[in-house]
Amino acid sequence: MQKSKKINILLVIPLISMIIVFPNSLISIQRDLEIPIEEKNPNEISNTRPPQKSSVYYVDTTGIAFGVYVSGDYAYVADGNTGLAIISISNPTNPGTLVYEPTSGLARDVYVSGDYAYVADGTSGLAIISISDPIITNAPSDFTVEYGYTGVSISWTATDTNPDIYTIGLQGVGVVAGPSAWSGGTVITYNVPDGLAFGEYFYTVNFTDDYNNYITDTVKMTVKEKQPPSDNVIMIVIIVVSIAGVVGVSIAIFVLRKKKRAITGE
Repeated sequence: MQKSKKINILLVIPLISMIIVFPNSLISIQRDLEIPIEEKNPNEISNTRPPQKSSVYYVDTTGIAFGVYVSGDYAYVADGNTGLAIISISNPTNPGTLVYEPTSGLARDVYVSGDYAYVADGTSGLAIISISDPIITNAPSDFTVEYGYTGVSISWTATDTNPDIYTIGLQGVGVVAGPSAWSGGTVITYNVPDGLAFGEYFYTVNFTDDYNNYITDTVKMTVKEKQPPSDNVIMIVIIVVSIAGVVGVSIAIFVLRKKKRAITGE
């Protein structure tokens, strides 16, 4: 029994030593390693979201853009020597056709109020420009169609603060559509009659507003001349006619011989 107690005491002493020594050893090892940890600013906002790709759309002007004012669906640009540039931005990713109002000075800035644009025009002073006139924001280009075409149409879009009526005319014929009321920004479409003869056709749209301001645009439609058949087609036709002729003659001879045999009894 005495011996057993001595053994237990001997086992407890090393165990207690390990409990005391081992944590101190870990602390010492940790100090020796001195692993650097980056300090962070507690006020710093961490953003793990990747940067988003942005898109920039440009509209080239003939001058130098010094200032811009946006009103409704339009951007009014003070465009240096060019004067005032007006751009439809109803679809910012696909701006409309530019319209220019020249000034005598150097347009440096612009402000729009109501139906007028006020332009800081360099040595010319202040230029006040009416912007109530109709503006065509979308117009077709000249185009060509094949002879015998069908389903061709022409479209325009214009805007005005006080729209009134529009007409569409054909050179040499007169008005072919309208006068009809129109609304700013509404697409005006004219369906060209099918199968016009070959040649050139000039269609002109005329937009007017309540103050008798107007703007026009003309588009040329060319109808190609009917192409003559190619040499290969002509050759095929000759061969077919020739074969048909030979077959016809052969049939005629056969019929005549048959009738002759019937008459002579052969």
